[in-house]
Amino acid sequence: MSGIAYDKNGNITALQRKGKVGSSYNTMDDLTYNYYNGGNFLVKVNDGSNNPEGFKDGTNSDNDYGRDANGNTLRDRNKGITGIAYNHLNMPTKITVTGTNSGVLDYKYSADGTKLRKIKNQGGNVTTTDYAGNYIYENNLLKQVSHPEGYFEPKSSGGYQYVYYLKDHQSNVRITYADENRDGAVGTSEIRREQNYYPFGLEHKGYNIGMYGVKNNLKTFQDQEFTEDLGLNTHEWRYRISDPAIGRFWQVDPLAEDYVHNGVYNFSENRVVDAVELEGLESVLVIDKDERPQDDGTSGTTYTGETYYLNEETGEVNGPYSSSTYPNSKSNSDNSTKYNTLNEGEHKYNNRSGHKGGTKKGLNIDDKGDRKTDGKDPEGNDVTMQYVNYHSGASDNGNYNSRGSAGCITCDPDDAEAFFNNFNWTNSSETKGDSSGTINVVRGDGDETDLHVLLLKIDGKIIQIKNYLENQKKK
Repeated sequence: MSGIAYDKNGNITALQRKGKVGSSYNTMDDLTYNYYNGGNFLVKVNDGSNNPEGFKDGTNSDNDYGRDANGNTLRDRNKGITGIAYNHLNMPTKITVTGTNSGVLDYKYSADGTKLRKIKNQGGNVTTTDYAGNYIYENNLLKQVSHPEGYFEPKSSGGYQYVYYLKDHQSNVRITYADENRDGAVGTSEIRREQNYYPFGLEHKGYNIGMYGVKNNLKTFQDQEFTEDLGLNTHEWRYRISDPAIGRFWQVDPLAEDYVHNGVYNFSENRVVDAVELEGLESVLVIDKDERPQDDGTSGTTYTGETYYLNEETGEVNGPYSSSTYPNSKSNSDNSTKYNTLNEGEHKYNNRSGHKGGTKKGLNIDDKGDRKTDGKDPEGNDVTMQYVNYHSGASDNGNYNSRGSAGCITCDPDDAEAFFNNFNWTNSSETKGDSSGTINVVRGDGDETDLHVLLLKIDGKIIQIKNYLENQKKK
């Protein structure tokens, strides 16, 4: 891919791809993008290559794309999409397609936006897919179950076949394989599928295209589902839908107001080689005492703080979870420490790297890039801290009762599982994910910290009221 250009808002204005065109390899996409009045609303994409591979440019002379008042895509004439209905979370509930791939897709979600069901109706043929955590059912029959290294599926002869993934640095599935003959080795004939991707997620075509077994699109590109139904060819993320052919989302970034440097439809902040797409609608409030607790570094009774979680899309507030924002003391008799302490105030976080090299769950605090943030050394001087996490206190040398903090925020192991269940974990071992947002650290007396908790809960109620009113408008 080459020839990429952007406007001052970070919107793509030009893009070229080379790939398989007929029997040779040549330019398959030569795209130019047009935006409404120079803003962020994409209205048309033209392909100067005149090749059918990659982006498929329709014959319509009018604008390709339309949007509703919330900035959600309502049509894509190149794909025959004539209508998309959305719920109050700006997630599609019905997609109508006409033309060659004529049909309807219906979606159902839980209250927090988790996808529960997809119903495809094409030519009177109905396929219902149910999503029950790691269990996927198709027309009421078990299709597959995800496991930490891939998935397993029912065999027609009875029992189950385990299928495994090899992934790259962005958690993209590159090789899918299974030891079909159970001889303890995988030969070339047991490699089910090879996948390679352009930036933004469009898949390479024209080489190593052999595939056997049931095709699986559930967690391929950055652990997201690829939807080929009705010719959509889109990736379904938790909060948005992306089109890999044009490198943009259908919906506005739900955290656009918090990240004004990033275009509202941009994919992965336009860092498509070294970074992954992060979706975040979560705020975390951590309150704590004014001073470091007295401890010997191993006592599990020194979690003097509390953590609260706010889902900024649904208004749900969970907590408190017992926690601490302080590093361990040197000893029980000396409340000093050799470690730095994270500053009060708001910090940006994500969970794409996890904790302990991605072997455990953790929220990575990343205010300055390269996982760096501001703190204080033991003498109170300003320092730059790196690799600060919010993790379970049990992670210190495997000691369950240790608070285990060398400068990180730690959660009481008894509460850690419940706290981390608030976030989205996408890799097979569920230690990395695509959640992001802010952590607000507040230290003080009871009245001050109680006020911040109250304000967080009020924010949640306001979100719920707005969602209710928006829902009523659509009825």
